[in-house]
Amino acid sequence: MTTGLLVAASYQLSHAINDGSTGGGENDSPQNVNCRSCERASSDFDIRQHLTASSIWILPVGRGRPLLGNASPFWNAIFGGWQLSGIGRVRTGLPLNVTLSRSASALPDGINSSQRPDYVAGQSLYPAAGQTVQLWLNPYAFTAPKSGVWGNAGRNLLRAPGIWQIDTSLEKRIPLSERFAISLRGDIFNLTNRAQIGSSNVKWTDPAKGTTFGTITSPYTSTPVGTGTPREMQFMLRVEF
Repeated sequence: MTTGLLVAASYQLSHAINDGSTGGGENDSPQNVNCRSCERASSDFDIRQHLTASSIWILPVGRGRPLLGNASPFWNAIFGGWQLSGIGRVRTGLPLNVTLSRSASALPDGINSSQRPDYVAGQSLYPAAGQTVQLWLNPYAFTAPKSGVWGNAGRNLLRAPGIWQIDTSLEKRIPLSERFAISLRGDIFNLTNRAQIGSSNVKWTDPAKGTTFGTITSPYTSTPVGTGTPREMQFMLRVEF
């Protein structure tokens, strides 16, 4: 900070693996209750890569700075003492677990919850022409299993869209006396206004009969604040005493 600039970054590469459990309960029910090892796959919360970078820059303007270093108290109060900061984050998407509806009579144990389809060998899991919100996953990569057997598609085989976002702020503190000061601040969240899209429909149905499998119809978040919202701006005037 002796130069007025601080930059920090961190990168995480990880892989969480389990058999469907989350905390003290089960988040993914096994398709075959007698084969827990068949459920071994990436955890529902597995984020493979996560990069975060942040910076704080005390702008070189005002008394004692390269620009307007001899400014009068009036002009220094206006142009001096500003601080620009920002944070950016990039992370890969969460796993997606493809399921389908099957009748109980088509299963060896009669338990038809959390059933998965068969993977069609040679087919790409994602559309060859590129992923869009209308078609994030390839419906032709799967097919219905034969009666009396479980599907061979692995749990959490696919990935939801990743997200990246840049947030910035500009702040100035104006001391009025030893006990009083005024702080001005403006923040912009999701500076680039990137569309943060959510997870796709993972309920597989036969594409020959019409399907919405692989479509994305919701944003990353529906809450008004936090990561994944559209661009938001806020302004603050604070009196400190």
